[in-house]
Amino acid sequence: MSTSRIAIPVDSDKGLESTVSGHFGHCRGFALVIIYFGQTTSIDLVENVPHSSCAGPVNLLAEHGVE
Repeated sequence: MSTSRIAIPVDSDKGLESTVSGHFGHCRGFALVIIYFGQTTSIDLVENVPHSSCAGPVNLLAEHGVE
């Protein structure tokens, strides 16, 4: 596949300068990094969802194409 999507749990909205969150389920959001043929094409913040288990964030990321 030529396009990859990587989600990094973060505590702020500063792209790759964001502080990485130590808690996947309670982070502010995810820095969604899109890589196309080895080059970063975009970095967006995906706001985390309220949840009662890890399934909330996992499903959110799946909806954004993160595998």
